[in-house]
Amino acid sequence: MTFTMSPDKTIAALFAQVLRMSEDELPKDQFPDGIYVMCIYKGLSLSSGDARNNSHVGFIVLCRRGVDEQKIHALYDDLVFKELVKLKREKLGYTYDDEMEVPDAEFRAVRWTDGGVPQMKAIGSEEAMVYYKKWKIDQNKHSSSRSAMEAACD
Repeated sequence: MTFTMSPDKTIAALFAQVLRMSEDELPKDQFPDGIYVMCIYKGLSLSSGDARNNSHVGFIVLCRRGVDEQKIHALYDDLVFKELVKLKREKLGYTYDDEMEVPDAEFRAVRWTDGGVPQMKAIGSEEAMVYYKKWKIDQNKHSSSRSAMEAACD
C-alpha cells in the first residue's frame, strides 16, 4: 500500500497494490502491460474515517508477476502524487497553466520517498526529472524501512 501525507494533516488517495498475480489471473491478451487499475470513487481513502462522507478517489492496482516496479511507481505519480500537489497549490491560490512558471517561494513542493531501486529509477528518470524541475517539486530519497516502526522514524 502506498500513500502520501502532507504537513497539513491530509493524506492523498489510497493506492493499494496486489502484486505477483499469475497470468491466469491477469491474462496477457486482456492486460498486455500486466497492470489493471480499479478506481474506487467514494470511500477508499485514508484521509477520512467516515466512508459515507468520503468523496476521495482511491485506487486498487492489480499487477502480474514480472511487471517492472518502475511502471507502478510512475503510475502512482500520475494518478495520485501529481494530483495532490495540484490540489494543494490550487487551495493556496495558484492556477495551473502549462505556460506559467510556478512561483518558487510560495508554491515549491518537497517530497521524501522511501523504497527500493525500482522506485529510485522512476524518480530519477529523465521524464520525471524534467517534470519535477518544471513544476518546482524537490524530490528526495531516503532508505526504505525494514519495519513499520522504522518507517515512522524515517
